Amino acid sequence: MVFPRTRPPPTSRSFASWPTARLTTGLFNSGDIDENGQYWISTGGADFYQYNFAPGTTNYGGLVTSGKLTGTGGYTIGDWTVVPGVGGGDLWSVGVSNQVAYLLRWSRTTHAFTVVRNLGNLTGATGTTVPFWGASYATTDGYLFAVENGSGQIWRIAVDGSSNPLRLKDAPVSSRNDGARCLDSGAIVVSG
Repeated sequence: MVFPRTRPPPTSRSFASWPTARLTTGLFNSGDIDENGQYWISTGGADFYQYNFAPGTTNYGGLVTSGKLTGTGGYTIGDWTVVPGVGGGDLWSVGVSNQVAYLLRWSRTTHAFTVVRNLGNLTGATGTTVPFWGASYATTDGYLFAVENGSGQIWRIAVDGSSNPLRLKDAPVSSRNDGARCLDSGAIVVSG
């Protein structure tokens, strides 16, 4: 997959200059921009912040809303991704409890997580190893692609459950990766 280089519009400002009244401690590790130019970020599913990135709007770059989250059910949350089409435009994530992965859906309207389904121990982790899904991205045909940091495994997950999760390739092991995609990313052809 090739990702285009993006450049901020001439009227943009640095993220470091944005006022951020943090509701929880920790680093942001989840973030995506929706079809309306709204940037949604979170600290592991404990909080959320919505910033307006729609160029030409009066509150461009400003905080729209924020809040603490409940309903993650103790799942460790990495990246989250807007899944268009069958994903309803909500933010989707792979959460982990012990070594088991769960598909989670976060509603941009209700600001609540829903556990969609148990995906099993996708990575085959054993012992004290607990997977962490640090990068995710989606396509318009309803797939969430997720990268597990400790193994580098890349998985394709149909958010509507129309097919079983499929392990694709392995990426380099990483502790600081991020998923990025174009909002209108078409289908990714998987062969083999």
